[in-house]
Amino acid sequence: MPQNRSEAMTICPNSITLDLMFMLTKLSNLAKTMKSNDFIRHNAIYFIGSLAISALNYLYYPVLGRLLPLESFGELQVLISLFTQMTIFVTVLTLVSTNIISNETDTDVVNKTVSELEKITLYVGYALMAVVIILAPHLQSALKFESAWPFIIIGLVFLAGITTGFRTAYLRGKSAFLGATIAGLLTAASKIAASALLVLAGYKTSGAAGGILAAQLIGLGYAAYKARKLGFIKHRSGVRPDWALLRPQARYAGLVLFVSLVTTLQYSADVTIVKYLFSPEIAGQYAGIATISRIVLFLTGSFSVVLLSAVKINRQPRDNSNLLIRSLLMTLALGGSATIIFTFFPTQVIHLLFGAKYDAFAHLLPLLSIAMLMMSLSNLIANYHIALRHYRVMWFVGIGALVTVILLLLGHGSPDAVVRSLAIGSGSMLAGLLGWTGYRAGFKLQ
Repeated sequence: MPQNRSEAMTICPNSITLDLMFMLTKLSNLAKTMKSNDFIRHNAIYFIGSLAISALNYLYYPVLGRLLPLESFGELQVLISLFTQMTIFVTVLTLVSTNIISNETDTDVVNKTVSELEKITLYVGYALMAVVIILAPHLQSALKFESAWPFIIIGLVFLAGITTGFRTAYLRGKSAFLGATIAGLLTAASKIAASALLVLAGYKTSGAAGGILAAQLIGLGYAAYKARKLGFIKHRSGVRPDWALLRPQARYAGLVLFVSLVTTLQYSADVTIVKYLFSPEIAGQYAGIATISRIVLFLTGSFSVVLLSAVKINRQPRDNSNLLIRSLLMTLALGGSATIIFTFFPTQVIHLLFGAKYDAFAHLLPLLSIAMLMMSLSNLIANYHIALRHYRVMWFVGIGALVTVILLLLGHGSPDAVVRSLAIGSGSMLAGLLGWTGYRAGFKLQ
């Protein structure tokens, strides 16, 4: 204890100085760790960028949710859900591309393979676009839309997104996460501006979809520029795909297709199901709650992307397992924090983001957020096995989805029943993946 005031004044500054020196040392050590550890550095870069992108992407929903009538906002959410499901095939082949780019050292082989994968994806895109044009009037009727044009516009967004997806995959495969982040930021920011302007001009759902198309083209321009700088040159080989080059990747593409299809439908199909089963007003209110719960997915999505590039087939199993554990802890910490907030303060969060008109389903936000957290963890583990080409992961992903389907068939009389089915199915998927991954890791390390 200091004996007098002057002694106390002498001690306090020294104590503060020591505290500051300790903090500066910690920050210096953290900076050195980030500089020397590629995994942590890439996670930091892509996480910060993804957080900014997620913030802009989620700002889009409150802005459009306030500008659009309730029924039109429900339509927009259905469009985005359909777009997410349409892009599954693109996601599959871009994930295959990222895996090839990460593991193949021959630049010429990389460019040829990626170009051929992009070519076949574009052919599928043209065919799907034709189907969308034909089915647009029927979709308008079945999903209770005011116009068929939003479906056609979202088909064009899908086409533009194919090349964007492959250029961004190239950047990720080369660990150019800063370039991939800037492309995402440009897309997210321009999406808000363009969609808001078109909606204010009176185009409602079509205007919102048109804004997404404009943003996609802007992101494509930047991603293509950065990919060229890193060495990507599109290979020209005629009209027909080079099947000899693609055939060795077919089995792996099937793995990625199945896992991506199932996990994407697991977390995104609920909005479309509610839109189909219930009135436009209920669907619009539910869309707001579902959008908030998706924040958990967007906050943690960067960890899966970095893990997919960081895990290597020729690396020691213990090293790969350590990367998975770190990613799981980061996902649980960040996603779990958001889930806790949504669980204990659902009404306040809804009022902050969307206003009082979405209060009717505030009670669903806690359980739906927990379901999204479980899907974030499931998606991370699934990506880990995709990177290592572990084909048995399909069983555990498939069983979880099957549980969801069975429960939905047994009970879908209310949005509450839909959310319960989704939560139980997601929990089953996560439990299976955790159990199998833990067993497999323990067996490999023995």
